[in-house]
Order: sequence, then C-alpha cells, then structure tokens
Amino acid sequence: MFAIVENPQRTVPRALSYALVCVSALYLLFTLSIMLAVPAHAVTNAATPLSHLLLQLFPSQTWLITIVHFSITASFLSVLNAMLFATSNLFLSLLHTMKLIPAQASALTRHGATVLMGFLIALSYSVLNNIDLFFNFTAVFIIIAFITAFITLFTVRQTQWQFLQTIAGLLTAGIILFFALEGIVAHFFAGH
Repeated sequence: MFAIVENPQRTVPRALSYALVCVSALYLLFTLSIMLAVPAHAVTNAATPLSHLLLQLFPSQTWLITIVHFSITASFLSVLNAMLFATSNLFLSLLHTMKLIPAQASALTRHGATVLMGFLIALSYSVLNNIDLFFNFTAVFIIIAFITAFITLFTVRQTQWQFLQTIAGLLTAGIILFFALEGIVAHFFAGH
C-alpha cells in the first residue's frame, strides 16, 4: 500500500483505522438490529440462514430478502476481489524478493498471478465444502492481514492520536479474529 498511496505515512494509518472501525460498527449495528428484530423463539437452529428468519417474520416483504441476499453477495464478492488482488500482489512480491522473476513484471505475470490465486481460492472452497467454515477461514486470513498492516504502522512515525487509532484497530481486529477462530474451533470439535 505504501508504494501506491500519496502521503502514505498519514493516509495508510487513517485508512486502515477508519476502515476497520466503520466495518466493525456497521457489522455490530446490523447484528444488533437482527437480534432486536428476531425473537429468540424463532431461532430454533443456529445454522438457520438469516433470510429464512426474516421471511418468517415478514412474509409479505420479499423485497427485504432480496436486499439481504444482494448485500451478502456484494460484500462477499468485494472481499473475494480484495483477497484476490492482495494475495496475487503478495505472491508477486515474494517471487521478486526471491529473485525468481524480474522486478519489472509484465502485465501478463500479474494476470497469471491473479488467475493462480483465483484457482487456489476456488480449490480451497471446494475442499472445505462448507460455506460457514469457508467464511470463517476467509475472516481469519483477512484479519491477519489487517493485524500485520497495523503492526507495520508501528514502524512509521505517528502522532499520539494516530498511535491510539493503531492500538484501537489492533484491539478490534483481535476481537474479530477471536470470534472467527472460535467458529473454526467449534466446527472441528462439533465433529462436522
């Protein structure tokens, strides 16, 4: 990120902190609104999709289910796109560092790395064969990327406010990481 952003010492810490805080706040707001909208007796199975619960509660408002499905699909595709872009760039950087390809990689090399990472993501999904587990693993790896980005911010000169934002971002990422890992561990110990 530092190579392609203007004024990275100031912009990157802000962008990371604001992105994580905004996404966490929206997720928390969404979760709280669902918890308030759905009565406890309607949730008989924890694996029941949100759309089924909403359809039971609001049977005449099918447009609501369409919006939920669209939102889930859009957020998943945007995360997948970010993962694909980040992992292919990381893979190319690794190849450059190991001097396996020249530092001035052609567009064909970038496209090849992107196709390779897309294939590996598709392969991992087909091997896991469980959408919840796939989402938990995706969350773990994305949060680990956030955490490493926040840790690198400690190497950059920061104001006290930026330092506090970095700490807050790390704490938030750590909490999200804990719950994602908890979902993975629960899945394997439940014997699914």
